[in-house]
Amino acid sequence: MWDEIRQSRFIEYLIIGLPIPYIFLAETNSGRYEIVDGSQRIRTLCAYLNDELKLNKLEKIPALNKLRFSDLELSRQRKFKNTSLKIGCVKNFV
Repeated sequence: MWDEIRQSRFIEYLIIGLPIPYIFLAETNSGRYEIVDGSQRIRTLCAYLNDELKLNKLEKIPALNKLRFSDLELSRQRKFKNTSLKIGCVKNFV
């Protein structure tokens, strides 16, 4: 699991709009999707959106330090929720 600083920096990159690597999924023969690469990123997003992560040690936008998702202005929350993620998928992997 990433530490809180690494999680915070990942969220900061998303807010700034920096590109992040693809999240890769694999579809199994049973039709389920499994995460091949990107588990930490997905867990970080969930933690932040569920207010389980307070941002710390941000370098580019330090004004957001000590804030949880619900502490953001509504316009910034909406913009964050509309952030696109790149996802690659391999079918019938397992």
